Amino acid sequence: IISFSGFKPEDSVFHLDLAGVSYCDGTYRIARRKSPIFVFEYVIEGEGTLIHDGMKHHPARGDVYMVHKGTDHTYYSSSEEPWTKIWFNVGGVLVERLVEAYGLSGVWLVKNCGIRNLFEDGLSYARKKPADVQEKTAITIHMIVQEMSKELRKCEDVHHSPEGLKLKNHIDANFAELDGLEELSGI
Repeated sequence: IISFSGFKPEDSVFHLDLAGVSYCDGTYRIARRKSPIFVFEYVIEGEGTLIHDGMKHHPARGDVYMVHKGTDHTYYSSSEEPWTKIWFNVGGVLVERLVEAYGLSGVWLVKNCGIRNLFEDGLSYARKKPADVQEKTAITIHMIVQEMSKELRKCEDVHHSPEGLKLKNHIDANFAELDGLEELSGI
């Protein structure tokens, strides 16, 4: 774990708080209420669970997950196949704007996202703690967000049947008002 706690986040547009590699076991668990940071994690090995707003995701090898600032969330490693992962804890208005601009405000997990090299390069640079580590890490996070968005757009380019597209559009347009499966089955 590399700490940058001496940096004053209130004075910056971007700040790197912590970075590192976690070699998890069956006891690894993180829970935050109203998180003051964003977390970006690349899963090298293993699997685990991420819970937010009652939704469960299961990040596994090759996946990237992002935990949003201001949220209540919990994530933990499987005890049978524990995570090994590279991560960055970051904050600042720049991260908020990047996530918004690239359409990732509601995104928590990107499956099979081949950007391990970005995480490794960013971590390698952070370990050196050069004077410009904050600026270089901001660029790394920008590249991570950009690649996550690209990967998601690839999935959206998949052709749907007319019925499937109609259902998808209805769910997208009426998500907050949906009452249940009965309503969806009538579409």
